[in-house]
Amino acid sequence: MTGIRTAAAAEMLGVSPSTLRTWERRLGYPQPARTPGNHRQYELDEIEALRDALRETHNISSAVEIAQRRGRGPA
Repeated sequence: MTGIRTAAAAEMLGVSPSTLRTWERRLGYPQPARTPGNHRQYELDEIEALRDALRETHNISSAVEIAQRRGRGPA
């Protein structure tokens, strides 16, 4: 399985791993796959889409909507 681990994804977004997991739980985005050991593996496209949208909006709710609208990551 390929993907980005939680710490690396959080670093790309400029947030803590805890914040990233909170967004996943509360907003349903990003949606990581899980390894056999139950570790999160985020898709690079999903993290990049969210990062780009966050730079534009500085608001996580708006950023999630934009990332989804652009067709990157789950709807």
